[in-house]
Amino acid sequence: MDADSIAAFWDPITKAGNKTAMIHAGLELQVWAKIAAGYHTANVLAGHEGWDPTGTRALLDALLWMRRPPCELARAAFPAAFVPT
Repeated sequence: MDADSIAAFWDPITKAGNKTAMIHAGLELQVWAKIAAGYHTANVLAGHEGWDPTGTRALLDALLWMRRPPCELARAAFPAAFVPT
């Protein structure tokens, strides 16, 4: 087996493991319940829970990226950039 075929084999497994870890962290920390309770930003959630704001933002960003493709995130963040001229 060459390096490319080994990487092609392990890449989806590695990505699935990373996604599983992120989902597990979100569930363990009850992120979705806290968002539903009104803690809508990483800074507010981190402040309320005493968490590191940078780590909280990284987790929330990772969970968001799993849900929405990057093009949708860009469109939501910069709607004026996607208005037809």
